[in-house]
Amino acid sequence: MSNPSVSLLPDNPSAHFTPVQGGGLGVEMSGGKRPDPQWKSTPVLIPVAQNSENFRSTPTNVKRFHTLWRKTLGPSVPSRHKPRADPVFVIGSLNEREVKGFVAAPLRGNRNAAQDVLGWAAVQIQMQPETYVVFAEPLTAGGSKADGEWIHRQIESLAAKYPGHIIVVGERELSTPYTLPIVDGIFFYSVPDSEKQIAFGYLPDPRLVYERHTQAIESLDIDTIRTPAAGLKRADDSEDIITVSFRKPSTAYSTDKEMKSQTLKGRHDHVWSAPPGWVSQISFGDRAVSARLAQEGGVPPAAAAPVAPVKPAAAPVAAAPQGSGLAPTPADSELHTVTLGDTAYKVRKVTDAVKADWIAQKFTEDEKRLLEDQQLRYDTKIYALFLEGMVEEQCNTESSTYNTPACGVFRYIMADRMYQKLKQRNRGVANVKVDGASPAPAAAAPAAPPAAPVAPAPVPAPVPAPAPGATADAAADAAAKAAADAAAKAAADAAAKAAADAAAKAAADAAAKAAASKAAGTDNNDDEDEDNDDNNDIEERYEDDNQLNTLITQWWNEGNKQTLIKKCVKYGITPCTGTEKKDQKGKITKALTKAIKKLVAEKTLERAQQEEAIRTAAKQKKGFSPRRTRGGTRKIHLGKGKKTRKNRTQ
Repeated sequence: MSNPSVSLLPDNPSAHFTPVQGGGLGVEMSGGKRPDPQWKSTPVLIPVAQNSENFRSTPTNVKRFHTLWRKTLGPSVPSRHKPRADPVFVIGSLNEREVKGFVAAPLRGNRNAAQDVLGWAAVQIQMQPETYVVFAEPLTAGGSKADGEWIHRQIESLAAKYPGHIIVVGERELSTPYTLPIVDGIFFYSVPDSEKQIAFGYLPDPRLVYERHTQAIESLDIDTIRTPAAGLKRADDSEDIITVSFRKPSTAYSTDKEMKSQTLKGRHDHVWSAPPGWVSQISFGDRAVSARLAQEGGVPPAAAAPVAPVKPAAAPVAAAPQGSGLAPTPADSELHTVTLGDTAYKVRKVTDAVKADWIAQKFTEDEKRLLEDQQLRYDTKIYALFLEGMVEEQCNTESSTYNTPACGVFRYIMADRMYQKLKQRNRGVANVKVDGASPAPAAAAPAAPPAAPVAPAPVPAPVPAPAPGATADAAADAAAKAAADAAAKAAADAAAKAAADAAAKAAADAAAKAAASKAAGTDNNDDEDEDNDDNNDIEERYEDDNQLNTLITQWWNEGNKQTLIKKCVKYGITPCTGTEKKDQKGKITKALTKAIKKLVAEKTLERAQQEEAIRTAAKQKKGFSPRRTRGGTRKIHLGKGKKTRKNRTQ
């Protein structure tokens, strides 16, 4: 974070953060505003998720994650069914200097809030791999059983998709599955910036630990520790630990629901009354003060990290905004380096003159190239706000900054673009062009046609003698025209001959194949041949009838009629209704459609008969078994005020 260049979007966590050695900024350096930096909690605005496709994972990835989690816990974790005498705790830790840690309030069985938080977490981790999200218990208490199971499955799927980035902290519920990455406690630290630590959950006294097993999943450290059963003690009374916990909100209004930053300090516990769906970022230090001091020279900034070579910008697709001309490129001291993906751009710092140029659509070469690569087509004011928010250094670190119009426009555009990109990637949909037309799928390369015979060299036609009195230019024109006519005629004859030879060869091959099949006595309608035609399987389902008809027409013209009918029966495909009008370009005929429908009906009837025969045989083999009744004497009530039959007979 000490690199002055602006980093990835849309969170823009590139404020000039300078590590502080030995306890923070002094009063003189900070201008008397704050004696030293503190731990802060900054709530995050969570958008409404449209679907749950971003955080789904395959069963294979889920099994791999279960194996990885068991290996991470190590051999010292006892069985949950047969616990040992000495308790074992699983404690996680995150370094705030290396990661971006977020804490989500207990979901309490709220499915809508869980969907919003999980959708946001999936996009956030995808855009910024240093993101880690901690979910506090209870997850399902207060909701229905179905919603609780859905929340467990989705958290497990997201944790398997991004191992180590999703953690659940708190006491294990009885309904909580063992496959979730649950830890008893987790703490955030920022060494050497601060000795204070922010703790969530249960942390045992470190002086009583006599066995420890440590593993790491990326930046998440997992400690499996064992303590004596007789000496259980929480580490809450430590001066260096600030504990934070959640409680169920009892009123409609709560200060924790407001989007304001809170300072975590003191030795007392912090209890948040946050509703489900509330997420906050845990960070250390005042980035605004550090950035201002770094610019003014109060604190020597850290050395800039070496910039990796970037790839050249992709070819622009959308047209650049047309302005009155290019603005001159200023000196490097007046530019910000912005990195989008693998491409670096240099954008001017925000001043009144620069804003006027952006509104007038006067951009530098890099600014124009950036807008072209991002395919932005908005109003002139949107361009100015977008570029202003891009170079703003505290778009997500200060509440007074990220609520500005510039940061709002910048964050919205980039978040929407990233969401659409991930949505298309997860669904496997091709990219859509700017004009709304989807690019056509790449067609399979056709087989190379047989080599055509080499056309003989055209015989030059006799050039008529020039008329008396004609000039040399007229004679040359007449000769050139005669040569061109002869060459065109020879080329046309050669092409016609090659096409005729290819058609004759294809017809001969089809006839030979049909004769060989008939001589061998094979029946193309047998089920045995269905498994031998894997190369001709229709592996795709076409939603467009024209594409399906074109494919089946190609098969029909190639002579594979029986194979085509079998495959249509196998996949349950009916090309057309038989009532459509077909042109003369080889469309499906009514006879083919009728044959396919007949075979499909026969196949369906045959399968139904086989299933019925199997059920009948099973019933005959098992025999009739009367319904079992419960034992005991039943009392039959004869009516109101009457005794039962049993009591009456007595």
